[in-house]
Amino acid sequence: MPPSLESVAPRWLWFFEIGGNRMPSPTATDRGTLTIDEVAARLGIDRGTAYRLAKNDCLPVPVIRLGKRMVIGRAALDRVLAGESMTNPRAGGGGDAAA
Repeated sequence: MPPSLESVAPRWLWFFEIGGNRMPSPTATDRGTLTIDEVAARLGIDRGTAYRLAKNDCLPVPVIRLGKRMVIGRAALDRVLAGESMTNPRAGGGGDAAA
C-alpha cells in the first residue's frame, strides 16, 4: 500500500515553504557581508555607480571578490558610515607615513 499524502507531505512541505532552497539563506542582518546593491542603497548612490566603483576599487571599503561576485564587509561599511577613517589599500589611499 502506498504511503498516504499526510505522511509524505510534511517531509517535503518545508522544501516549498522556503522557496525551493534546501537550506534557507541567512537574513540580511545575519550576514557579515553586503552585496553591492545593498551597499549602494546604504550609501545613497546609484547601483551602476556602486558596481563601477567596486570594480575599480574606489569604494571607501575593501571589496571582497568571490569569483565573479563582489561583496563588502558589513563591519567595515558600518565603520565608514559612523565617520571612522578607512583607506582602501588597493585604491591608493596611502596611510600614515612614519617620519
